[in-house]
Amino acid sequence: MPRGGGFFSRLVRAVRNAFTGTEEPPPSAPTPRESRDRQRARERNPYLDSWDATTRGSRTGFLNHKEIIDDLALTYDLDADDKREMWDDYLRDIVGRKGQHMSYRRNDIRNPFWQKWGIDPESEFDWHEWREAMGYPHGGRR
Repeated sequence: MPRGGGFFSRLVRAVRNAFTGTEEPPPSAPTPRESRDRQRARERNPYLDSWDATTRGSRTGFLNHKEIIDDLALTYDLDADDKREMWDDYLRDIVGRKGQHMSYRRNDIRNPFWQKWGIDPESEFDWHEWREAMGYPHGGRR
């Protein structure tokens, strides 16, 4: 049986709360099983672990950034280890650690990411897709 009871009991509780003015208590902390399931998901997806460490837990844009790296890895025919290394470099040099100043502008050819991977940031990188992944409005700074 679901934690909150069946459909009928949730419906009755919602109607009762609407008339009495009481609300449901906020959701409780994750159960040990939910915590374990999250940990297992992280173990299955090492990219998510790196993402969490860099962005301090914000999940906004993770899949979009992962897709950018997936596309680059496919374009440059990278194996799994190189793809993972590219991901870590991308997070450090292009996404950046939240709240920290970066040494180079993201589109600067001297940025270590472009140098290491031999990518021309002006002709071989989709900045529109990157701005969307970062959550910037159209025309945002790089």
